[in-house]
Amino acid sequence: YKAKFREKNHAEPQFQGGAASAPAERTERMIRAMIYAAKADGHIDEDEHDRITKQVQAMKLGEAAQRIVSAAMSEPLDASAVANGVMDEEEALQLFTLSCASVNIDNALERNYIDTLAEALYIPRDVARDIENKISQAYKQNG
Repeated sequence: YKAKFREKNHAEPQFQGGAASAPAERTERMIRAMIYAAKADGHIDEDEHDRITKQVQAMKLGEAAQRIVSAAMSEPLDASAVANGVMDEEEALQLFTLSCASVNIDNALERNYIDTLAEALYIPRDVARDIENKISQAYKQNG
């Protein structure tokens, strides 16, 4: 995925510096990415809530994570806010993957948000669809 990403985005200025985001900023974007994707259809269902909870707990951030979660729940959806500050392909792909893993893309609102996020993160369409398909298959296999 990284090679395809670099091939498509080699001239984009934000990916020229090679500097990674600060860990706190990156973590905050990760949590926002999951929550925004899950609430793209106007609500977070039980399955989406469980997915987000598991991911946030795996980050082991304690109360800091809860503050970010609470803030993100009340914010309007903004794919560009999630993408703002992303400086490398690894973070872009990670944010997109987390977003896809947080939601079951089963309606037009979720589809639109995920597509908008992929564009905002400069992820090639074929890479985005492949990530979505792999996540969907993994959920089907693991119940």
